[in-house]
Amino acid sequence: MRDNQNPCLAASEILAYLDGEVSEVRKAEMDRHLDECRLCGAAVEGVAGLEWREGFLRSTDALLARVRARTATAVTAAAAVRRPAPRFRHAPQYLTLAATLVLGVSAAIVLTRPGPGEVLFQRSFEPYPSTRPIVRGGAPDGGSNALALYEARDYRGALAALEDRLGREPNDPPARFYAGLCRLALGQVREATHDLEEVLRLGEKELHAPAEWYLALAHLRGARPAEARPHLERIAGAGGFYKDKARALLAELDRIEERN
Repeated sequence: MRDNQNPCLAASEILAYLDGEVSEVRKAEMDRHLDECRLCGAAVEGVAGLEWREGFLRSTDALLARVRARTATAVTAAAAVRRPAPRFRHAPQYLTLAATLVLGVSAAIVLTRPGPGEVLFQRSFEPYPSTRPIVRGGAPDGGSNALALYEARDYRGALAALEDRLGREPNDPPARFYAGLCRLALGQVREATHDLEEVLRLGEKELHAPAEWYLALAHLRGARPAEARPHLERIAGAGGFYKDKARALLAELDRIEERN
């Protein structure tokens, strides 16, 4: 719940965080809060997997409006019978508590039902091994630390180190690639898509196949199966490590389309 010192994230703030629409200062504050608050951390991960994030925001806003309306009706009815008792002095606080509880239950119900794209993503996503010496090894500028954090699956910490490197070398394919993977794991789908597309544009041959694979997964997680399909078809036709995985995902997409 919210307090004045360490407020939990509202639905709109969760969406803004995932879409990268908060300032660097506010993002740092939110990251600190997410490290400490298990409820908000779970909410961010859950909303990241929703296929229709705007629907989540709309649902929570509508639910909050209903709670406010019902609370206001109850207070008005009580005031018509007698003068307001001291306990109503803090009605906004009780309203916030009630809304938080109801919204939490509603969000929990929604988040337990991921869409087909998120399901396919979760089945298929595995962190790419960190074998690139330009990031892992003797880089004096924090590259080694970034990969150590990545290997420990501290994706927020790794991303911060990689962003620092990209600030100096924005066309560094390995750093861009691993930043994209960190963002994808964190549910920052739009930013991950941009990073992986940049890797393909930069033409790093060794990273082309894995970048296209993870780009297809980003489209699936972002509920864009039509955009994932051409990448999967190219991978399936070209052969290589991801060929069988791509064919399996294409078969799953065909089955989903047939059911719909």
